[in-house]
Amino acid sequence: LGRAVAPSMAEAGAGNIVLVSTDHMVDRPGRTTGGGAWMDLYDAAKWGLRGLVESWALALGPSGVRVNSLCMGATDTPMLRSFMAGRITPEFEAQIMSPEHVAGVLVDLLREGPAGRTGEQVPVLCRP
Repeated sequence: LGRAVAPSMAEAGAGNIVLVSTDHMVDRPGRTTGGGAWMDLYDAAKWGLRGLVESWALALGPSGVRVNSLCMGATDTPMLRSFMAGRITPEFEAQIMSPEHVAGVLVDLLREGPAGRTGEQVPVLCRP
């Protein structure tokens, strides 16, 4: 999709491409990037997205197109609830973000406008 819209955005001289990634791509105190040995294929795919964001940001930046990635932790969705059925601990529950929180971070990123961040892995790590 990004490749399909990038030429039109570049021609218009502005735009935002925001990919959805994972909090596994963000360093934070007490935890390095990655989700652990059992998340190898998932993390490999997300590292590919990280490379894509960085490459596209360099290529499209001169045309006014910003490219970033939202690196989200667990978000309260029916998919998450179904996947984690019966395994949600109180500690995990406290870390689950609302979809509204994630949307707010996205809106703030877009509001930065043409001078805003590009080529970044934007962390969305916990609910307010």
